[in-house]
Amino acid sequence: MIAGLFLSYSCTGDFEEMNKSQNSLDTIEDPSFYFPRIQQKAIHAYYGEYQVGVNLYTNQYAQYVSNTASSWATDRYGYQDSWAMNGYWTPYYMYVLKYMLQIKEICEDRTDFQQMYHIARIMTAEGTARITDVFGDIPYSEASRGIDKPKYDSQKEIYYDILKELKEATDALEAADYGGVQQKSYGSQDLVYGGNADSWIRLGNSLRLRYAMRLSYVDPEKAKAEVEDALSKRLMTEVSHSAGYKPGSSDDSEHPMTVICHWNEFRLSETLVDAYKELSTVQDPRALFYAGYTQASTNDENEERVLQGLSCRSSH
Repeated sequence: MIAGLFLSYSCTGDFEEMNKSQNSLDTIEDPSFYFPRIQQKAIHAYYGEYQVGVNLYTNQYAQYVSNTASSWATDRYGYQDSWAMNGYWTPYYMYVLKYMLQIKEICEDRTDFQQMYHIARIMTAEGTARITDVFGDIPYSEASRGIDKPKYDSQKEIYYDILKELKEATDALEAADYGGVQQKSYGSQDLVYGGNADSWIRLGNSLRLRYAMRLSYVDPEKAKAEVEDALSKRLMTEVSHSAGYKPGSSDDSEHPMTVICHWNEFRLSETLVDAYKELSTVQDPRALFYAGYTQASTNDENEERVLQGLSCRSSH
């Protein structure tokens, strides 16, 4: 019996090594493996996260749309914690922020990865702004770092860091001074600009201008300084500068609005219609981008009532 126990124990001496996959990487040393997922998660490019985070959560709380499923109460201000988690917290902390920290670690000792690092900072700053805009104070400076209970940072301090990240990243890309070292590019792994540093500079400066304006009532002097500096830099000034994410053909990468519209579970909110028709003193040209007859429209009496008076009617 004793011998049997001894043999059983001794066989597990190399247990960890035996269970180590011989076909997988221990570490990933290329930011290109992480960057596409940062982009997808930061902007809700997957339909599941878009549906619960944007369509069913923020858009319905804001009364942009209402749902047709009686079991979903968010358009009546019912709270769904799982939608907040699955739509915002999990994508941001598990992917956007965590992967950015991994890219930072990879790039610290690689002078040929500096351009990729600064581009990732700009993308992450946009993702950070999205989540703090929804929740206000959030875990940030200690988050996604293996700390069980990371502290909550104030939204003001988070915005200061977002602006710092954008300025440092755009200034570094603008200088393009990497000690003469040829820089690696994301290429096709950059799903927005294909690794074009000039486009990222314009986006970063334009985001900085947008976010600085949001500080105008909190810290007017800081906002003024940031706006003036951003305006002195290259900005997005034409359609070709647009930051567009082109979805693929697979179900996971198909445009999220295309997917959720097939389910036919939401409509334009009457609250928004009333705002256009009764609260606005001008004819808003955006109205028919939010509402209009579709190809599948029944053109019934209810649609006629809702759309009447929004704007110049379209014939489609």
